[in-house]
Amino acid sequence: LVPKEVDLKWSPFSVQISNLPLKSRTRETGMEIGSKLGKVLDVNVSEKGVQWGRYLRVSIQMDVTKKLIWAKKVSIENDEPRWVFVQYERLPNFCYLCGKIGHSEHECFEKGETNGGVGKEKHQYGAWLRVEPVKRSGYSFGTLNQRSDESDQALGGSWKEANTADRHVHHVPQTPSLGAVTSVRKGELTTGS
Repeated sequence: LVPKEVDLKWSPFSVQISNLPLKSRTRETGMEIGSKLGKVLDVNVSEKGVQWGRYLRVSIQMDVTKKLIWAKKVSIENDEPRWVFVQYERLPNFCYLCGKIGHSEHECFEKGETNGGVGKEKHQYGAWLRVEPVKRSGYSFGTLNQRSDESDQALGGSWKEANTADRHVHHVPQTPSLGAVTSVRKGELTTGS
């Protein structure tokens, strides 16, 4: 067996879900949205069950053979449907055209298919999907931040080890404008022209 023959399908990721109402940054919401992205390993909330930061952090086991999902339309507690945005910590190289991990746009097999094969391809994916990992000091908003050993191991060891590794991560602070969104199917976004 050689490395090329090994089929890697599942990998753990921590995602940051933004544009949620404050009242919805809960363990239950994280479990529900996270389950649309993969198998939920952990939802990072305080002991009170609510996260008061800018985003809700969820650890998932994700199928890396599928396209990355960067937005989901959700309805929460009788509110109007809204778009929530997903960014990935420690995201490896991926294609900005098709959104799949493991190759760049120069090596993409779907290159001509993304825009009907006409003109320059529109990118629905970009470096803004990568986000800096959360630095773990042990405290989160005044309470001791505890994680289960199972989810810690699934993410490749202790957080202390992960934060000491020298990693080059691109960070773009703003999520791009969606424009006129018409539909989303299996994580794919279609915008009106």
